[in-house]
Amino acid sequence: MADELNQTTQETPETPGGDEGETFDAAYVTKLRQEAASWRSKLRDAEGKLKDLTPKAEEFEKLTEAQKSAEQKLSEQLAKMQAELDRRTVESEASAKRAAVLKMAIKVGADPDVVELLDLSRLDLTDEETTMATLAKLAPAARAAGGNTANPGRNGANAKETDGELKDRFFGGGRSSSKIFGG
Repeated sequence: MADELNQTTQETPETPGGDEGETFDAAYVTKLRQEAASWRSKLRDAEGKLKDLTPKAEEFEKLTEAQKSAEQKLSEQLAKMQAELDRRTVESEASAKRAAVLKMAIKVGADPDVVELLDLSRLDLTDEETTMATLAKLAPAARAAGGNTANPGRNGANAKETDGELKDRFFGGGRSSSKIFGG
């Protein structure tokens, strides 16, 4: 077996370029050493820069995440505010429509409490004549008696009351002063 081992070591191919102990030219070795030293110094410089940039990169990542979350928070707030605005716009439009219908109902002598029970979406406020005719159907008892439930002494004359007259009648324009408050 020892013979086989000796044979395998003798049969191994020699290194290219000659003997195993071959030496290289001193200038070539010096050049290789300088090149290796240059690469080592470049590696150290790159590692130093990497150490300096790593915390900055982590800080940048945190800031980016914070900015994203701030943007998300702002967009969520904007969506909530837009929904609230939409809701309030719908409520405002419904209140304005209800006020207009109440005003027309008072003009034709319909009971304002009944107007609250109406489906206002079915009334066309752009055509005031038709709406008033529809609302007038709610006050048949007042017309049959020859008066008006809102102001029986006027005998239906308030059907053509102006806005100013309605405000005076309901909000006290032209009323005598009260002795309670010294007037």
